[in-house]
Order: sequence, then structure tokens, then C-alpha cells
Amino acid sequence: MRLTITLQSDEKINLPVNYNHMIQAMIYNVMDDPTFRAYLHEHGFELGKRSFKMFTFSWLMGKSVFEESTKRIIFEPPVKLVVCSPMNSIMRELGSGLLKKKYIRLGENLLQISEIATMNNDVNESRIRVKMLSPIVVYSTFEKPDQNKQTHYYSPFEERFNELVKQNLEKKYFIVYGENLSEDGFLIEPVKVGGRHFVITSYKNTWIKGWMGEYELRGNPKLLKLALDAGLGSKNSLGYGCCEVVQGK
Repeated sequence: MRLTITLQSDEKINLPVNYNHMIQAMIYNVMDDPTFRAYLHEHGFELGKRSFKMFTFSWLMGKSVFEESTKRIIFEPPVKLVVCSPMNSIMRELGSGLLKKKYIRLGENLLQISEIATMNNDVNESRIRVKMLSPIVVYSTFEKPDQNKQTHYYSPFEERFNELVKQNLEKKYFIVYGENLSEDGFLIEPVKVGGRHFVITSYKNTWIKGWMGEYELRGNPKLLKLALDAGLGSKNSLGYGCCEVVQGK
């Protein structure tokens, strides 16, 4: 499911260029049940040694300018934020919490919640084209001979990229449906992706490499729906991997 939140303000919205942590904190704070909120934040949905929070969100969407002198981004209100999750419990808590509030705070900005729209990410085809609303992040961590760890971020043009996205989606599928996907076929292929779509962002002083752009997804419709609901790639709950279907493609 997808929530689109429209935020209004009497003043321009002034944020650091890397503001993902502010939106993530807002999402947790808005959730209605403090016990559920704490459990999701601290534990999430566990699978083996991994934990998945099972939600993702977009960059803020609206007119903006980058202020070079302060390294901040200035938005002209209104702005829209998309939050997606396949888990009814998360969307229920978030929706209920938002309906009880008139305002939310992002940094020093007090924003009015002017509209909340819901939409089911229904997929009935085995082939869709998606546009990233926040960067897709795909990586592996290796241990070097000196026992220090090194992270390699993959580009959509590397062969391993597709396999890691597929494995990640299959884990999310098991969490949602309680069973392994019976079909092997899945493909993510860059369609409108070039050098300008490569982005390096920072989350709490950690540099993260990702890619925007448009991609074609092929596979089981339930798996493609999950890609829309839970996000593509890793670090979804930090604000990465959110996407939407490109209409008419």
C-alpha cells in the first residue's frame, strides 16, 4: 500500500541536503501505538540474522533549489511525501497517527498535513516499468585480509546487481507470505539510467551510493507488487528504494 502525504507551510521549507533521518524519525514518531513503534524501530521483522523494517519512503517532491553557500535545500510548499509498506500493521499505525495530527515537524520546519491519499500498488502483469522516488541501493560487504570490512556498492550495469535485488525481494516475500517464492524468474533492467542518476548521500555520517532513474521489472506479479510496497534493494527504511509505476509504459 502507498500513502501520499501533502505538506503545506506558510514559509519556505529549509532542510539539510541529507534529510532522510528527519523523515524517518517523523514516520516513527507519528505512529499511533508507542509499543508498536518501539518494537518496529528496535526489532522489525526478523528473518535469520537479518531484520527488515518493511517500509520505504520517497524524497520530498516539490519545487526546490540547492543553496550552495549553506549546503541546504529550500523547498517551495507544498511538498509531497510517499510512504509504502506491504504490512497492514505499519500502514494502519501511520495512517491513524497522521489523521490525529494537524502538523508535523521536520527539523525546524512546522508543516501542516493538508492531504493524505491512499492507493493500492496492484500489479496484474509480469512486466512493469518503474521510476525511483528515492535511490536504489545494492551492496555487499567483504572482509579484507587485514580483517577490516569493505563495502562495495553495485551499479545497475553490473551482473551481480540483479541477483542481489532478487535475493532481497525473496526474503521480503517470505516475511509477508510465510513461504518461498516458487518461481525463479526475476529481472531488473536499467531503461533510463545514466551517470546523472548516480547519487551519493549521507545518512547519519555514513556515505551511501545509489541510483535514481527508470527500470523495467519482470517476474511474478506478486513479487513486483512487493517491490512497489516494500522497496527495491537495501536500506529501505532509511529512505532508499521507493519507486512507482511509470504510467503508459
